[in-house]
Amino acid sequence: MDIAKILTCCEIQEIEQRICRLHGCLFESSEETEILILDIRHLMKRRRKLINNAIMKHQEDLLPDIVEFNEALKNAFRETWNKVGELQSKYGYEDIEASLWFDTDFPQKHPLSGVSSVGDKYSYQALWEALTDRDVHSEYKCGIGNRVNALHLADETFDEFVGVDGATDNWNEGLEAELTKDLHLIMPFHNLFEHTGFAITDFLYVRDFRIEVEIETDFSYRYEGK
Repeated sequence: MDIAKILTCCEIQEIEQRICRLHGCLFESSEETEILILDIRHLMKRRRKLINNAIMKHQEDLLPDIVEFNEALKNAFRETWNKVGELQSKYGYEDIEASLWFDTDFPQKHPLSGVSSVGDKYSYQALWEALTDRDVHSEYKCGIGNRVNALHLADETFDEFVGVDGATDNWNEGLEAELTKDLHLIMPFHNLFEHTGFAITDFLYVRDFRIEVEIETDFSYRYEGK
């Protein structure tokens, strides 16, 4: 499977160019911003459908990256989980909440990471910024999956939080069941794949993440890190 060839077909590139152009026009006019955001969301859904329909015919080729991304995502959530515990112990406050986000840079492992732009039409970095804009991408407005707070640490284990403890230990809905039956995909993987505007190739090559932590007391504290 030539992933780069699939992702650079004319129909997908035309949609991506429109996404980048509309995203660049946001907030130029407060009256038009809401309309532009709705247009971008519609284009993202069309793009996702086109990419997934083509890519998912070759799931076996994707298996190594699915496994690697799932492990990277799980490790990032574990770091987020540990950061909440660390800050709770350090400050003694209960109202701590952390969210996990994709890094702001276009994924280095992506098949198109070496292609800076599509002619003079748009860049893949600009596309990434549009896709991960929390004001535009409604399913991404709180980050990847559920936020981690001190109550989670008190009431459940980490494996329960990511959905691989108990009856369900593999969130592979939408993927070929027999092929992926032993992958132990975590629930946040499922959420990204089934319940966001990201195409599978948008997140599958991500290995870098950001953690944002908020402490609500008589002051605010914010932590960002990979």
